[in-house]
Amino acid sequence: MSKVKNFSILLLLVLLAFSCSRREDNIYGPGMGGIRIDLAAQAPATRAELEDGSLNADDFKVEIINSQGVIFKRWATFAEYKAQESTAVQMNAGGPYTLRATLGDSTASGWNSWFFKGEQQFTVLPQETVTVAAVCRMANIKVAVKYGENVLSEYTSYETTVTNRRGSLVFDMAHKDEAGYMPADPLTVDVALTDKNGKTWYFRNGSEISAAPGDFITLNLDTDAVPTQNIGLTITVDRTTNDSTVVVELPSYMLPKDAPVLSPETGGFDSEGNLSMVEGIEPNANISYEAVSGLAGCVMTVNSSYLKSLGWPETLDFFNLSASDKNIIDRDGLVYVVEDGLKMGSIDLSAVARKFSYVEDAAANVHSFTIKLTDKMGKTVEATFKITPVKAEISLGEIAEGNVWAARLENVVLSTSNGDVSLLYPEVMPEGGSWMKPKYTSSVSGTSNTVTITGLTPGTKYSVRARYNNGVSADVREVATEAAQQVENAGFEEWSEWEYYVNKSGLFWGDDVYQTNYAPYQQESTKWWDSNNSETTPGDRTNTGATYKSFPMVSYVGGRNGGRAAQMMLIAISNSATSGTAPSPTVGFGKVFTGVYGGVQGRSFASRPSKLNFWYKYSSFESDSFKAYISVKNGDTVIGEATYSSSDSRSEWTQMSVDIAYSRTDLKADTIYIEFVSASDSNKWQYNMSIAYGGDKTANVHGGSILTVDDIELIYE
Repeated sequence: MSKVKNFSILLLLVLLAFSCSRREDNIYGPGMGGIRIDLAAQAPATRAELEDGSLNADDFKVEIINSQGVIFKRWATFAEYKAQESTAVQMNAGGPYTLRATLGDSTASGWNSWFFKGEQQFTVLPQETVTVAAVCRMANIKVAVKYGENVLSEYTSYETTVTNRRGSLVFDMAHKDEAGYMPADPLTVDVALTDKNGKTWYFRNGSEISAAPGDFITLNLDTDAVPTQNIGLTITVDRTTNDSTVVVELPSYMLPKDAPVLSPETGGFDSEGNLSMVEGIEPNANISYEAVSGLAGCVMTVNSSYLKSLGWPETLDFFNLSASDKNIIDRDGLVYVVEDGLKMGSIDLSAVARKFSYVEDAAANVHSFTIKLTDKMGKTVEATFKITPVKAEISLGEIAEGNVWAARLENVVLSTSNGDVSLLYPEVMPEGGSWMKPKYTSSVSGTSNTVTITGLTPGTKYSVRARYNNGVSADVREVATEAAQQVENAGFEEWSEWEYYVNKSGLFWGDDVYQTNYAPYQQESTKWWDSNNSETTPGDRTNTGATYKSFPMVSYVGGRNGGRAAQMMLIAISNSATSGTAPSPTVGFGKVFTGVYGGVQGRSFASRPSKLNFWYKYSSFESDSFKAYISVKNGDTVIGEATYSSSDSRSEWTQMSVDIAYSRTDLKADTIYIEFVSASDSNKWQYNMSIAYGGDKTANVHGGSILTVDDIELIYE
């Protein structure tokens, strides 16, 4: 029997009757009792040993626990309890209650990690006191290693690792004379001895060594002098009152002793091989292995309905992978370091796990992988690893009214508090339809993905939600897209015509004439477009003794696909018909626009188009330029506008598309204004220009550049 010096502590809880002192002058209410705690430390000879041989009761943590296991009274130290103004503790009568006193860390392993614990149940009686005592004993174990003469003389280095499920101690050459403390659990002993030739021999005890709280276990370790003989490992367990010896004998040809080892803890798995991950987040799912004698086989059984749907086989033999199986696992990101004779390697499921989505079916939500390794000595190890995805938490922000356009939704914010934000995307459902993934662009920042949804149908009610893998947001937003409103008389088919009288008697013109005037509408009360013809056709007139040219700047001509189109031109009205030296004429730039000439500009309009499209021809005189302009307003505020200008002549119909830039996206539209102007320079015109107008009419005018426009369309994107 090993002889060791042992100590423990006796913890007394004394529930004392009250005395007549001031501190004990307490009156209990109905159903109440009282206790007062007193601790005393004693050190009788027992199996546990404390290094410094002394304990102070004032250092113990003291707790009182009710029958439901809830700690309702606690003092960090007994000294703290004694320092109270009153040490009397009133409690409800009944029980059972438990007194617990502890010193140290119950889970630690280390050279000074001792742990003491004592518990005792008691009951409190109404208007009475009771006395209860609890004895605290060492609640973990002490372990030491003693190396024999052969180990010390024949091996250049030695190391013993003592392990249980909650910790380990490594007794190397620096710690060979020390003892350490561990939680009380069955022990596994691994020994590594390096001989003088530099070869390392590995040993492991054949079965676990039981260990109870308070045990002092000494491992007596020695071998035969020559490692070609049988090697004996002797482990002596000293339990003070009972000795037991475990002998493990290994012939050298069986070295190394260890079977292959799978180590899930090197990745994100726990000691039981389980890993929980938020769906879509790539975890650390790396499984390392060690096969000291070299790897001879590796087989993985896959139990995952999702992976099977991707074509994965149920069994993967890494030493005999078919080309198709290799392509599948490489495609899905399985990384494996598995080779014949390899002593250390890994199987990394991290990238594969990132593909797993949370599903409500508990069985289908668990993906398990059973790995079996075989080494060159025929030893095997088998373990199952389970990966369980957890549902990502997602939400959808409010959609502001200004962000709802005719064919798109802007600034729709999708968020996740724990998932991969890049996996968020929107879903929409038109009224009476089904959920679908729309076209969208996204901008990721932090935990949010802000998207713009495009390709929607104008004038339609939609429901909007966020999706992440198989999960959707509880938030569903209801919106109604704007109508794709178009301008009226967009092809300029509707015109009004009337005649006015012009007296042309004078030096050059001869007979009086009646001239035709034009307006781009049929009814004054419903007109959409207007023109500035009144600037050069001021109405009936008589000009005695002089010549006066008077001509409409705006009329119609043949359209792009038949029908009509609006023609605008620069017109100069002058007293002279022939001379460039005549007084400066009045020049007008032909213009059509939405609104009333000299009155309200723009028309009521509740939509916000993205583009202005139109077809045009242009005859530019001396490189003069035309202009197309559009603005969208909310009240007096211009929220979007665009301008296009060109001096290039176009003899064939040409389509132009002008993007409308919005400076305010938080405001809805109520007015639209569009205008087309034929020219910009009042000095660019000529005398007696021959033109066609009014469908089939011709005339000689003082004119300049001519712009023809047809088929206006507003585009919504």
